[in-house]
Amino acid sequence: MAQAQFGGLDVVVNVAGGFFSYGPFTEVKPEILDRELSVNFKTAFYMCQAAVPLLLTRGGGAIVNFASIAVVRSLMHMSAYSAAKSAVAGLTRELAREYRDANIRVNAVAPATVRTADNVAQMGDTQPLVELEEVVNTVLFLASDEASAITGQIVPITGKAY
Repeated sequence: MAQAQFGGLDVVVNVAGGFFSYGPFTEVKPEILDRELSVNFKTAFYMCQAAVPLLLTRGGGAIVNFASIAVVRSLMHMSAYSAAKSAVAGLTRELAREYRDANIRVNAVAPATVRTADNVAQMGDTQPLVELEEVVNTVLFLASDEASAITGQIVPITGKAY
């Protein structure tokens, strides 16, 4: 679609994700692990796999994946989610190395809990949450030519949350 409508692809932002399990590691059911991996890792994997040939055709570009603060700071009772987001971080570093000479930069943002209506409803309005604008600004920077020297990085976005 990007090829047909815009003449090519320059930037990919893999924002798909979700959180489906909370509880002790020993209670994570196979179907929950599969869902966490499918939504949080496989979507990024397959999107990158589809996008890289288009980026190569254009002579490079930028990929920004969404990991989570869970990849840099352990979070209690989130083993399946943390594993899936850690896979995204690993994929990010691997692709950055594999395609650096092709001028494809690959980075990931690792936000703490972002202020959304759902998160506020669940956690309350007094919790320190990352503002959506902080995430957007970081993604825009990593996708821009101003970040041309940055690749293979996992960028925590904590705002006032940590």
